[in-house]
Amino acid sequence: MVFASGGCAQDASFESDVREFQHELNTQYADSVKSPLTDEDKQDFTGLPFYAPDEQFRVEAQLLRLNGRPIEMPTTTDRIARYQPYGKLLFEIGGDSLELTVYQPVAFPTNKELAEKPPLFLPYTDLTNGNETYGAGRYIDIERQEGETWMVDFNQSYNPYCAYNTRYSCPIPPGENHLDVRIEAGVRYEAHY
Repeated sequence: MVFASGGCAQDASFESDVREFQHELNTQYADSVKSPLTDEDKQDFTGLPFYAPDEQFRVEAQLLRLNGRPIEMPTTTDRIARYQPYGKLLFEIGGDSLELTVYQPVAFPTNKELAEKPPLFLPYTDLTNGNETYGAGRYIDIERQEGETWMVDFNQSYNPYCAYNTRYSCPIPPGENHLDVRIEAGVRYEAHY
């Protein structure tokens, strides 16, 4: 059985982890070299808009490993991204049984450590897209975890770089990764900062 974590009071370490994620993301976006923002938007940047940390969106998920063939994922440009389905994550939010496919890149840059153990990629859409969050969806970077029960924290959802700058080519979440619920967690979206 899969169930959401959390209780009446939010765990202090949970909120600290979310605030650290938010701080690191804001620091990256404020950095003149690392930021995906346009030069114009960097000048006015004071921080990304976030939902308040909410422990109901940190869930325990059952991982079902997949051994499917690599898929081609369309992007916001003509580029096609190739990903290997890694597994299905089965979980509950607000009593709804949900599932998402998590992927690993087929090819990764020359960093040997990353090539041997590439990061896992969780692209998804939900009912907030186009209103409160970026219309094309959001992403979560998932760390590999031991066992078949994995923690997934939607409070660490972020917008693809192409939400801020058209020079980026971003994978579009596949239809199977649409959640028919509102994920009011992670980064919200405003066109300019």
